[in-house]
Amino acid sequence: MATSAAAVPRTTAPRLLYVGLALLAVAIAAVGFWPTYFGPLVAGAADKTPIIHLHAAVYVGWLALFVTQTPELHKRLMIVATTSLLIAAVGRMQLLGEPRVVLVQLIWSAPILLAMAHDFWRQRRIHPVYVVGLVVLLLEGPLVRGPARTSEQWLNMSSWLAAWAA
Repeated sequence: MATSAAAVPRTTAPRLLYVGLALLAVAIAAVGFWPTYFGPLVAGAADKTPIIHLHAAVYVGWLALFVTQTPELHKRLMIVATTSLLIAAVGRMQLLGEPRVVLVQLIWSAPILLAMAHDFWRQRRIHPVYVVGLVVLLLEGPLVRGPARTSEQWLNMSSWLAAWAA
C-alpha cells in the first residue's frame, strides 16, 4: 500500500526532511570526493595523511550532529552551514562538464532549496534563515571566495597547509 505525503504525520515530516537532507549532503560529498578520497579508500589505496582522514571524520560527525539536533532553528542553521561546506565536493564533480557554473550553484544550494520548498509546502512561508543563508552563500562566492583565492595571503596559507598535510 502506497503512503501519500498527506498520510505522513506532521510530527515525523520535519524529521524525515532533515534525515533526507543529511543523506543528500552525504551523496553530494561522496560523488564529489569519490575520485580523490572515497574511491581509493574503498579500494584500500587511500595514501592520505592522518589529517585528511581526520578532516573526513569531522565532516561525517558534523552530519551526524545535524540529524540528531532537535530545535528547529538550529536544524535550519545546520542546513545552511552544511550546504556551505558542500562547495568543495560539488566543485570536484567532473561529471558536470563545462561550462558548469549554473549546475554547480544548483547542486550546491539544493539542500537549502529543498528545505525552503518544504517550509513553503508545510507552512506557506519560508524561514528567514534559509533566505538569508542562500543569499549570503550565493554572494559570498563571487564577492569573497573569488578574490580571496588569488590573494597572496591565501596562496601562502594554502601552500603552508598543503605542505603540512603532505
